[in-house]
Amino acid sequence: MGKFISRWRIGFLAFGIWTLLGVFFTFQAYLLHESAVKARPDLPTQSASISWLEMLRLSLAEVYTWAVIAPLIFFLGRRFPFVRSRWKLSLPIHMLACFFIAIAETIVSVLLNEWLRTNAPKPFLSTSVLVFYFLARFHQNLLFYWLILGVCQAVDYYRKYRERELRASQLQAQLVQAQLKMLKMQLHPHFLFNTLNAISALMYQDVELADRMIARLGELLRATLENADRQEIPLREELDFIEPYLEIEKARFGPRLSVTVSVDPETMNCLVPNMILQPLVENAIRHGVAPRQEPGCVEISAQRENGRLKLKVRDNGPGIAADAAPKAQSGLGLSNTRARLQQLYGPEHGLELSNGSHAGLEVSVSIPFHETLDEHELNSTADQNDIANTDR
Repeated sequence: MGKFISRWRIGFLAFGIWTLLGVFFTFQAYLLHESAVKARPDLPTQSASISWLEMLRLSLAEVYTWAVIAPLIFFLGRRFPFVRSRWKLSLPIHMLACFFIAIAETIVSVLLNEWLRTNAPKPFLSTSVLVFYFLARFHQNLLFYWLILGVCQAVDYYRKYRERELRASQLQAQLVQAQLKMLKMQLHPHFLFNTLNAISALMYQDVELADRMIARLGELLRATLENADRQEIPLREELDFIEPYLEIEKARFGPRLSVTVSVDPETMNCLVPNMILQPLVENAIRHGVAPRQEPGCVEISAQRENGRLKLKVRDNGPGIAADAAPKAQSGLGLSNTRARLQQLYGPEHGLELSNGSHAGLEVSVSIPFHETLDEHELNSTADQNDIANTDR
């Protein structure tokens, strides 16, 4: 149905263009005719009289004749295109076609002229008249043929260009998706190994606590698999995902670790990269809490500022020395996060590391603020996913 409507639109557009050409040629021919009449006052009144409406009929008949011929020229243009490997064959074919089409169009024009001109003597249909019309109109017919053929070639080249551009953009999108998946997959074993090490350290100290940590790890893995194909998720889902990980780390460090979450409610539906917080929080715990015996604090905050989402993860650890900054930024978690942000947002993202005003390290992420689908669209998407899962 969509293709049918599209073809009708193209047909109406083509009809409008040909009609405008006919009106344009009407004005041109009428002005030339009036100029010729004024220049030759000795011409008989009957042979010189032609109305604007009659001139319009003749011009429209002319262009509509070419409109009927145009599909044939388009067919020949696509069948015999001017490409490097075929131009030697295409050129003589188009020259022959141009010649025969010029003859056919001349005959049709003479017949239409006999039929449509009612206010002037009709030309006598004879060989001499046909030869006169052919010689008078040959260059115009030649020009029309090659103009239509040029339009055909231009349309085909543009269509092929758009197809190549579309394929290139699809390949680029597929490449970006593959790179994002690869970067995200790098995070999975990274945080999994660290969590398993934390559980193994507790196995001989508190079996019950280790068991609870294994259960929370199972929740983490389940959430990871459910969101494997999603590059962006709402911030509220990202906070739900990070909660089991924080509980594992709290069980590991006990009272030495406290976590504060301060999130502006209006940011809960904002889309963020999947697993964006986990490496930042892990980095804060590993470098800001683990090396110290004193109680450590990790603060997660999110707020909207000037159409952007600001995510911050702070700790109260020793911070980062100036000479250690390059090494800190080249770690797997931060470098992976930076690469994912670059792939998703390009120059629209920001990732900064800075020492806090009193102590500790602050990692700040800035991305464009864009919200998730509304509830109706989410329900519709969930229904489609359920149908797809049922089909499988």
